[in-house]
Amino acid sequence: ALARQHGVEFGFSFGEEVAGTVTTPGTIAFTMSSKGAADNWFSFMRALETGRRLITLDTIQMTSADGKVYSIVGNGKFFSQ
Repeated sequence: ALARQHGVEFGFSFGEEVAGTVTTPGTIAFTMSSKGAADNWFSFMRALETGRRLITLDTIQMTSADGKVYSIVGNGKFFSQ
C-alpha cells in the first residue's frame, strides 16, 4: 500500500530467517523489485525510513532505459525482537 501511495510498483520475496536471542535481534532476508520514477522511489524510501519497522538494504541496483522510469532490484533484511 505504501508503494502505491508513492506511485511505485513493488514486489518482494522472503529468504532466510534467523531467530533472535535475548541480546541479538532476529532477521528475515528479502529480495525486492520495484519500478517507478526516481523521485517517487526516493519518496517511498523516505516513508519506509520513518516507518515502524527496522530495515536494512544491503544492495540496490537502479537501471533505466530512458532516464525517467527506473527498475530497482535490492536485497536487505527486516529486523525483529
